[in-house]
Amino acid sequence: MYITLSAREKNPKILIYARGDSDAGLRRLKLARADQVVAAYQWAGMSIAAVERENPRLRIVALKRNDKRLEMIPAADTQIEPDDLLVVIGESDSLKRLASL
Repeated sequence: MYITLSAREKNPKILIYARGDSDAGLRRLKLARADQVVAAYQWAGMSIAAVERENPRLRIVALKRNDKRLEMIPAADTQIEPDDLLVVIGESDSLKRLASL
């Protein structure tokens, strides 16, 4: 949610697609003015490479798991877990396609 708030503050016109891990998290991201929110469980069990392969022009640039430090540029074979927080960048069409999964 902090990234969503910071991005919105820096550029009010930016399109923000965010991923939440619970109904409360999804609600908070919407309150933070994310344009589109998706539920975490949609990618659980997939590798980062698989998500990126299925969504061209999209990159997962960071992963936060449990109380570990934020991992920048996670390995392609990293399996996404339900509670993982991801930072994703990409072209607008790719982000919209990902959000509609």
